[in-house]
Amino acid sequence: MMYFVIILFLTLNISNYAQLPETEKTDFVLTGNLREDSKNILKTESRTNLNLHFDESQKKPFLAGVLSLILPGAGEFYSESYIKAGVFLALEAAAITTAIVYDKKGDDQTSVYQHFADRNWDVSKYAVWLWNNREALGIPNTHGINSIDEIIINNDPNLAYWERVDFSKLNLLESKFSHRLPKHGDQQYYEMIGKYPQYNHGWVDQLNDNTPQYNEILTPMFHNYSLMRGEANNFYNVASKAVIVLYVNHFLSALDAVWSAVSYNKDLTMKLRVKEEFVADRFEIVPRVSFSFNF
Repeated sequence: MMYFVIILFLTLNISNYAQLPETEKTDFVLTGNLREDSKNILKTESRTNLNLHFDESQKKPFLAGVLSLILPGAGEFYSESYIKAGVFLALEAAAITTAIVYDKKGDDQTSVYQHFADRNWDVSKYAVWLWNNREALGIPNTHGINSIDEIIINNDPNLAYWERVDFSKLNLLESKFSHRLPKHGDQQYYEMIGKYPQYNHGWVDQLNDNTPQYNEILTPMFHNYSLMRGEANNFYNVASKAVIVLYVNHFLSALDAVWSAVSYNKDLTMKLRVKEEFVADRFEIVPRVSFSFNF
């Protein structure tokens, strides 16, 4: 810590006695002895009230904290900590930009993999595989379903895959498995078909549906789709972390702004002393003002 002390000497000559307020004047008789007369005058001066006001433009820590809680760096700027204000503001801008950009990337990638799934994953194909291999798969019963036609309710090739199937009947047939396929459009629908091997037989590049095995040979489309979903999730993870950084940045900036305001108020300290000195064969009142800058 460095201390720069500026000493300001304000010399008030005893001849200024005549300028004292009337209520502060005291009658005394000059003896002709300079030393004794000076002492008498100094006693009179010492009874004078010197009201000196120093406006140091104090910073308010609470206000600084609120400003930075709203906008990181604002409280530091208010407290004249300009470098830290720039750092917090830059971090805020970077976090917001990252969150927006990567959330948009996640949305775009989600559209890509959903479009891929809608074109290449056939829920009716998956239903046929379940029905044909129900005994080998150990499905205990069919819950009153007597025909695949009760599950695949429409074979119109012009319909989308998910519009051809009764999902409630399909879920009954999936009773052996721990997962049941939600309806098309659900987030879990798109997650499960690229995550669990039981849905491998719904991909159009799976050409061997005459086997109960479903986790031995996963198709390229299954793998590619999983990678596409993983990429979207990575984008969203980055965006989520950027949002966390935003919250942390607001909190830390608020704390730092309070500290900066308190430090600012302590950086400038001032001391005032009044000292009697014998100068040039006479006593004089010498006020001494000391300013200290700490950093």
